Amino acid sequence: MPAPPAQQQTPTPKPPLDDVQRRRLQRLQRFSSPSAGASNADSPAAADHDDEDLQAALALSLQPLDTPVSTAHRASTTPPSTPTPSGGNELWQPSRYMPAAGSSTDKTLRLVERVRVRDGGYAWQSASAFLDTGNQHMTIVDRRFAARHALYQVDSQSVFSTAERWTTLHGVVPGASSKAPVVTIALEIRGHTFTIQAAVSDMQGQELLLGIDVLQQLFAAGFSISAGSV
Repeated sequence: MPAPPAQQQTPTPKPPLDDVQRRRLQRLQRFSSPSAGASNADSPAAADHDDEDLQAALALSLQPLDTPVSTAHRASTTPPSTPTPSGGNELWQPSRYMPAAGSSTDKTLRLVERVRVRDGGYAWQSASAFLDTGNQHMTIVDRRFAARHALYQVDSQSVFSTAERWTTLHGVVPGASSKAPVVTIALEIRGHTFTIQAAVSDMQGQELLLGIDVLQQLFAAGFSISAGSV
């Protein structure tokens, strides 16, 4: 008995393409090989096969290309932050220069300053000094201060009783002139050290009376005297 003829299956019609798919299909057709298109132009089976390939490529092109980055990968690629002082931005909070302890940038002198004088044993002793701009002669040291710190001792048999020279002072005692011994002293004021000759005389109130010999050097260093300050 002869076998019944095989039934021919009807091909499933393809869904119509929308405008976006049609434009992408045309773009893919333009980039296809011209030689392949010419050789397969006369073959309906080849044309159907090309349509299936183009639609498959079109379907792949419609899929999203970007994939979310995993949290672990993002954490591994994030550069570590650079710590800044006090949790702030280093550009907005730069390190500031801090002057050394005991240093002062104040260039204004008071009329009465605390100074240091090196005594006969080469140790520094604190003293009060009056800055007298009217003293055009020389710095004067009080006699009691000079004797106490072995700068000059009157009526003594020690080496500190010898004056280097003598000078005449005017105005220390109002309306009178007097002869005074002169010795060399080391004086420090506001971080500046001076080795000067000073006269020794009786004074009231302050232990030193700074003259123009010291003040002129302080003014040259940028200092000034504040009017009315004590």
